[in-house]
Amino acid sequence: MDDVLETRLRFRLDLANVLTRDHQPLRLWAVLGEAALRKNIGGPEVMRTQLRHVAGLCRERPNVTVQVLPLSAREHYFIGATVTSYTSDASIPQIASVNTTIGDQFFERDSAVNEALANFDDVRTKALGPLTSIFDLPPNLG
Repeated sequence: MDDVLETRLRFRLDLANVLTRDHQPLRLWAVLGEAALRKNIGGPEVMRTQLRHVAGLCRERPNVTVQVLPLSAREHYFIGATVTSYTSDASIPQIASVNTTIGDQFFERDSAVNEALANFDDVRTKALGPLTSIFDLPPNLG
């Protein structure tokens, strides 16, 4: 396996472990576009299993929040992109990254981090609420 792919896979597996650990789990707040939920990747059973898993995490883990951005939502700053905010203890400044199909960009300056987080807040306000999101799965997937 390519070194980059192996590193990314290891990172994702480690991320899953810190998300579900009992002591100081990672806090995850995600906004998923409804279009991503309607793409039939892997077939209906795979999609159904993945969505049930995510909904279960949201119900069982207070550190996991997922919202769905409906197709009817107006434009937003992160069309085709993902924003991630990294916050640790007070000795390490907050950083943010924006990932697109052409690469990743990391922001360390307070003003750039604050702008990325404000844009994420804008997307969150356009999305369905967390409880609505986990109960209103597309009919073919719930």
